[in-house]
Amino acid sequence: MYFLLRCIRGLAGLIFVGSASAAFKYLGSANLPGTDTGHAMAIVLFMAVLMSISGGVFFGLRKLINTLHQKNVGTPHPKLAASHWAL
Repeated sequence: MYFLLRCIRGLAGLIFVGSASAAFKYLGSANLPGTDTGHAMAIVLFMAVLMSISGGVFFGLRKLINTLHQKNVGTPHPKLAASHWAL
């Protein structure tokens, strides 16, 4: 069960990083002449919403995994105890 939750957490982290890189790409191209600034800002807003959702899932799953492991074993999950960013 922990493996599946950690895989979903990794996927959420990848979505977060991908959204951040796409948002920066569109922010950089929004000021170029001949580009539709409103369209670029709409995409950046969508990416910001996607980043907040995937970031919430990423850190929420960390708390859920630690809580379940604490309840079942008595200690926090050993792989997640070292860092907030560990998968």
